[in-house]
Amino acid sequence: MSIYQPIDMDMALQVSELLDDARCASRAAARRVEVLSQGAGFVLRQITLMTGEELPFRRNTTMQKHWRVVSGVGHADVDETEIALMPSAELSIAPGALHQIENRASDPLVLEELRVAAGLRGRALLAARRSLARGLVG
Repeated sequence: MSIYQPIDMDMALQVSELLDDARCASRAAARRVEVLSQGAGFVLRQITLMTGEELPFRRNTTMQKHWRVVSGVGHADVDETEIALMPSAELSIAPGALHQIENRASDPLVLEELRVAAGLRGRALLAARRSLARGLVG
């Protein structure tokens, strides 16, 4: 009889993402993050990055992200492809994509980030889309 238990890979990935979020939170003291809206399976945040700040590389397996630049200029890297993001630019990041965004400019970079649980369906997805539309318009 083995004393080791099989690993639930989904649970291990979720724990890993929570630890990554905690590490990022400790580095995020200088950047401003405001939750604009949240619901079952989604959260809409506004993030401000000052010159030289970044959201470090990460790979989320349980969520997809959608970024929209409100003001400033950002430089994103998604799966080794660099993308310049001007005001009003939008970028969707699929679950599993390695991604990062940084502010190389002298002005603050303000972006809205919609995080949606992978596989979100029905009314919950509709609520996330409505929240995003309100955030992007307002």
